[in-house]
Amino acid sequence: MIVRDICSRKGISCHLDTTLAEAAELLGDHEGEALPVVDGSNKVVGVITDRDIVLALAARKEKAARLPARDVMTAPAHGVHPDDSVALAMRYMRQYQIRRIPVVDGLGNLLGLLSMNDLILQAQEDLPGSPPSLPYGEVMETLKILIAHREKRLKRKPHLVHA
Repeated sequence: MIVRDICSRKGISCHLDTTLAEAAELLGDHEGEALPVVDGSNKVVGVITDRDIVLALAARKEKAARLPARDVMTAPAHGVHPDDSVALAMRYMRQYQIRRIPVVDGLGNLLGLLSMNDLILQAQEDLPGSPPSLPYGEVMETLKILIAHREKRLKRKPHLVHA
């Protein structure tokens, strides 16, 4: 299976100078968790997530209307091409510890987004005698690796418990 078969083609993105308030509104309007950040020529230069926005606002104590996406995005953005295999996309997701990966053309222009949700919805049960186009086991292994990395990161930080 190739990326183009299952990626979202919504094309939702924001620009480097988009404020966090605008980015949050875009994410809310499109029920998204991640937003590719593009430059003036639609080339993907980073990604901003809802989590990035929350943490930036909490840490900087600034207004969302004053902070641009360029200040909090994760860069560089790791992308895949529409004709890449889904197996390659999952390998990148595991390697870079990301749940969403931009789909770009040969020039780095945004075409869509591939998420763990897309993979989970397309995964098929591994049945003897008929290989699925997207094996459930491979998708679950990718998800486990991403969750384990997140859990390891959380264990390093002290947790506050309120009674």
